[in-house]
Amino acid sequence: FYTGSIAEIASYTTNHTSTERVQVESYLSIKYGITLGGNGGTASYRNSSGTVIWTGGSYNYDIIGIGRDANNGGLDQRKSNTVNGTVAVPNDVIVIANGAAAGTFASPAAMTNNGDYLLMGHNNGSVSTLTSGTFNHASSDFASRTTRIWQATKTGSPTGNFFIQVDMSRINGGTTANNKIALLIDDNATFGEGVISEKKYLPASGYSTTGGMVTFTVPYSDLSGTSMYFTLGVA
Repeated sequence: FYTGSIAEIASYTTNHTSTERVQVESYLSIKYGITLGGNGGTASYRNSSGTVIWTGGSYNYDIIGIGRDANNGGLDQRKSNTVNGTVAVPNDVIVIANGAAAGTFASPAAMTNNGDYLLMGHNNGSVSTLTSGTFNHASSDFASRTTRIWQATKTGSPTGNFFIQVDMSRINGGTTANNKIALLIDDNATFGEGVISEKKYLPASGYSTTGGMVTFTVPYSDLSGTSMYFTLGVA
């Protein structure tokens, strides 16, 4: 017997190949924020044409994604967060949303082109334990950063911006003030190397001296490579 909720049922007239099965499972995983293969697994995600759009390696935790794929169940995923944990205290601390055209975090727009995707997962590092030692990133000094690092993979040619909202109540045990936090991006997971690829973002909304949610606005164009890395720096 089954006791629980069923969000969606898909039926097909033919048997699926192993690749086609992954395409269907990828669609469902992205749509509902369920990590394909479970946290820490090795599953890859595929779009409607069968192209691999995510192979996170050691970043296969709490995978979330936004995307537009008219051939994959009519996918139009504009905002995403993980279902792991509870609504009040999810396992991850971020929500992402598309901001192309006139989209906002509260009311995100559709991705620009059919086949555009942005997927993100993390390394299972702590958000309450910070690294030790100061470092300089994007010409700014930081006292520490979270040991949790996210990898972001872009597919297609999305335009405009995307949003990352962070639950500050869970960063460093809720003791880090909003005005001390910045979102850091790099083309590797080292941070603080003092190279041109390093970028820094301050909160675009929710910025105050005490806890709560903060939202960062990041241009898709700043994802210069296929995969980039994010963490939270503390001043």
